This record gives sequence, structure tokens and C-alpha cells, in this order.
Amino acid sequence: MARKTQIFRALFLVAGVIAASVAGVVWLGKEWGKETPKHFRDLGIACHEEGDYKGAVGNYTKAIELAPDRPDIYGSRAAAHHRKGELDKARADVKACRKLGGQIDPDFLADLKKASGRKK
Repeated sequence: MARKTQIFRALFLVAGVIAASVAGVVWLGKEWGKETPKHFRDLGIACHEEGDYKGAVGNYTKAIELAPDRPDIYGSRAAAHHRKGELDKARADVKACRKLGGQIDPDFLADLKKASGRKK
């Protein structure tokens, strides 16, 4: 009976260590930037550079959900929408970027206007 008690205690201890380790990894992951706007913006940039504009938009959107006051992320998402041919969404992000005090590259604005057939 004493042997069974020792085995039970050892298993209980191992389970506790595993649970604490998992909790620590989850906590550390969040602390190390896994759920920050910068993390998702960086993922968006990586997707954009690889030509994965759908992935870029998704990651920029997550970044915006976490930091809706960052004009630079709206500008980045506008560029990804433009590459996907979603010109109305690109214009909406340009507007949001400007409303927050951000600036948009004039060459990008010219390309967006040309693609959408607008003069203004």
C-alpha cells in the first residue's frame, strides 16, 4: 500500500509540474510579444513581402484590433488591400490612417487613384 501511495504522489507531482510549465509557457508567450500589435504587424509585413496579401490583411487586422490608434498599421493594410484589388477597402484604410494623423506615400495614393479610375 505504501508503494501505491508513493506512485500516486509522484504522478501527482509530475502532473503539477506539467500544469505549471504549460501555464508558464502561455504567460511567457504573451509577455514575449505573441499577442501584441507589433507581432501581428510584423507577420503582416512578412506575408506582404511573400505575396500573401490575404495573410497580410488578416494579420494587419489583428494588429488593428489590438491597437486601433496606430495609423501606420492602417496604411500597411491599405497597401495589402490594394494588392488584392480591394480598392474600396484600401481607400477606407487610407482615410482611417489620415484621420489618426498618419501620412500616406504620395506614389501609393497616385497608384490607388489610377487603379480605381478616380481623379481625386
